[in-house]
Amino acid sequence: MDGTLRVDFTVHTGDIRENDVLGDGTVYASDNSGFAGSGFVFEDELLFDITGPLRRWNGTNWSTANISGEEMEFGEPGPLGNPLNSVVIGRETRFQSGYRIATIGTRGSLHTHFVFILRRTPAAQPAVGAYTFPLTLRSPRYAPAPHVHLVFNNGLTPSEFELAVDRFRSVHEARMAVAGSQDGVVSLNRNTVEGRTTQIESAPTPSGLWTAQGEPVHGDGGMKQLTVSTVETNRFFRLKTP
Repeated sequence: MDGTLRVDFTVHTGDIRENDVLGDGTVYASDNSGFAGSGFVFEDELLFDITGPLRRWNGTNWSTANISGEEMEFGEPGPLGNPLNSVVIGRETRFQSGYRIATIGTRGSLHTHFVFILRRTPAAQPAVGAYTFPLTLRSPRYAPAPHVHLVFNNGLTPSEFELAVDRFRSVHEARMAVAGSQDGVVSLNRNTVEGRTTQIESAPTPSGLWTAQGEPVHGDGGMKQLTVSTVETNRFFRLKTP
């Protein structure tokens, strides 16, 4: 649409150990999430670029520091899968480009599932937790889509995984929780993303004037709190990334 690739959601989830997707007894693997779309032109080529490292949720924060030898292999399935369309993502990955998802057929639609395999080197069981990495979808015919984040559950309960995903979404949606008290003290809580700096600002009206509250915070993937005192009847807050 409008010459730009579109995605329905920027965060997609799946469960590792969902089934034996490789057919060889590999446990830590899944073929969800998949890729599906329509409205393409015959012989359109869809590709993906990996745009960041593998991170793990350890119950407190999302961080590359929680990765201890784990890596995610993301590859084209089946015995005819092309190894050139596979990539391994680890804690040091920053950008890797040029991998093909599919060439569109005569119907102009796409539906395919790559395989995601979670491993740990040297050989050991990967740590329990949620894992994520980002990618970008692109095509020579279209402008790239927004970043897509894939989040996988490895051994967490449904409620634990739901919390991990909610914390992850709150960062990318720039959500902030505001809690007030009768003495005019306001607590501002926001989740952070590793490597990204955020700044809270306040103003008496939505149109400004906006002033900084506290110091810029350098994210570590965990939750940060700022407590401020205000005597105004109305006070508005916003979260910015400088």
